Amino acid sequence: MTTQSMTAPQQGSATMLLGLGAIGLVVSLGIVLFNLMSEGHRAFGTSSLLPWGLPVSTYVFFVLTSTGLTFVASLAMVFGINGFYPIAKRCIWLAAATLIAGFASLAMEIGHPFRMLWALPFSFQVVSAMWWMGVFYTIYLILLLLKFQRINAGDWDSGASRNLGIASFVSVVLAHGTLGLVFGMMAMRPFWYDGLVPMYFLVTAALSGAAFAILFTYLAYGFSQDNMPADTRALMVGAMPKVFAATIGIAGLFVIFRTISGLWSNLEGLEVFWMQ
Repeated sequence: MTTQSMTAPQQGSATMLLGLGAIGLVVSLGIVLFNLMSEGHRAFGTSSLLPWGLPVSTYVFFVLTSTGLTFVASLAMVFGINGFYPIAKRCIWLAAATLIAGFASLAMEIGHPFRMLWALPFSFQVVSAMWWMGVFYTIYLILLLLKFQRINAGDWDSGASRNLGIASFVSVVLAHGTLGLVFGMMAMRPFWYDGLVPMYFLVTAALSGAAFAILFTYLAYGFSQDNMPADTRALMVGAMPKVFAATIGIAGLFVIFRTISGLWSNLEGLEVFWMQ
């Protein structure tokens, strides 16, 4: 499977955007580190009333998006829907980038993040959903990078490449489903305590992945369909809007039903639904 290369103006625009993004990253990290050193954990909005601060929500957003991007790429590489091939490589690259961004955000929340390097593989806390989440996400990241290396070398459809795609898809479903369990099994947090939270996370992951795939595809071609190759343009005006609309609808139903249940229930801790 071949991909269309960018023209010189598109490459220049992409380089400029990457440069601006790098500058923004350096500046934002500087602000974060300064506030962290001067104010401590309170800088993230964490308090006795809000134990999960900004890094946790940012972490969930990025790993959720990584999962969804893998879903979009898997439409071609696992399920054989050829129309999605034009954006598959971009989705895999973005999936790896957002996953690493999520890990970086989580490291801001954890007091000693480097302890995970030996605590995760050697603690063997097999009854902990968080331990399994770490195992599955590590496997997923490795498989994702291997899959991207295969595609970047031009190997799209060999047996090994296809098996890597299938393994990546399975591992991310397990990883993100386990992340949902980490939230859904917390009885002390009634807002999240629900057996369907893992499914809710997977649905919202698909929504975020579809949104990122559309946004960055348009970004790569200067937000102009005229600059897109024919197969990419056909995907952006055909299947992708339908995928995006379907995921919005399904995610919207989850939000509506969770909100109705929360407003009806009188369990202490569900007052948050009345404040939405």
